[in-house]
Amino acid sequence: MNILCTYIIFGLLKASFVAARWSTWGAWGHCSVTCGRGTMVSHRTCSHHGSCDGSSSRTSHCHPRTHTCPPVDGHLTAWGHWGSCSATCQGTRTRTRVCHPPEHGGAPCGGSTVETSGCGASHCPVNGGWSGWNHPSACSVTCGGGVRTRTRACNHPTPANGGHQCPGVSHMSEHCNENHCPVNGVLLAWGDWSPCSVTCGSGSRVRSRACIPPKYGGLNCTGPLFEINNCIQVPCQTPPAGVACPSCTEHIKCTWNTTCHVSDICMVRSLSITGFKFTTHCIMKDDCLLLKMLANKTHGEVFCCPDENCVRALIVQ
Repeated sequence: MNILCTYIIFGLLKASFVAARWSTWGAWGHCSVTCGRGTMVSHRTCSHHGSCDGSSSRTSHCHPRTHTCPPVDGHLTAWGHWGSCSATCQGTRTRTRVCHPPEHGGAPCGGSTVETSGCGASHCPVNGGWSGWNHPSACSVTCGGGVRTRTRACNHPTPANGGHQCPGVSHMSEHCNENHCPVNGVLLAWGDWSPCSVTCGSGSRVRSRACIPPKYGGLNCTGPLFEINNCIQVPCQTPPAGVACPSCTEHIKCTWNTTCHVSDICMVRSLSITGFKFTTHCIMKDDCLLLKMLANKTHGEVFCCPDENCVRALIVQ
């Protein structure tokens, strides 16, 4: 029984190996294109499904000749993504695209397949730069010397990413309006009053002040430089009256219009040789006494009258 089974199994296996073979290749199919270069496929079958070695189809190029293909220009694909930057400051990066080549005499691709650009500039240190000086400000004064200022800004460009600040100063000062300011005249304080013009009774006194003159077109002083004021002293005492001593004509017409000083007397002198009865005038007492002593009766006589009664008695008035 075992021997019989063995023969049966062996026979079946042998029949299986003999049956698994390829058929001949079939005819070529139609070309995949009607012009230019295409492909065509041929098939074969295995006599025992799934047991034959190799492929059940084959491919071959084909060139149909019944039609002439129109030219196809080369064309570029879209750009790919940018590559990474070569440096963090002022580096470069690239991107690429593919050119599909022309066919049938078409034009080649127009443009490059590689593009390069700068990168990283936004991270570079930027040193600051000054703007120009602006117009000066108004002078701090209109005369006498003042100051005006100018400013500038560190924004041309503004420092960035750790760049240096602008060197130097952002403002400067200069002198202005150095012309002299007008100085008005100035009155000084009043001086002391002068002594009173009299020692007794009512008089006057004066005081003054000085004017410092104006300069550089200033205004003159306004107001008086002198001031007069009344002053009252102690009441005056009436001095003792001197002797009355008249003035007389040759006709003995006398006018009592003269009063001698208190220290004088009225001298009456007879001058008979002259044709006049007498003459009168004021004289100091000592001088009168001396003349009286020296007088000669032949040349008249001298009388020294200390009062008016004496004078009237001599001139008989």
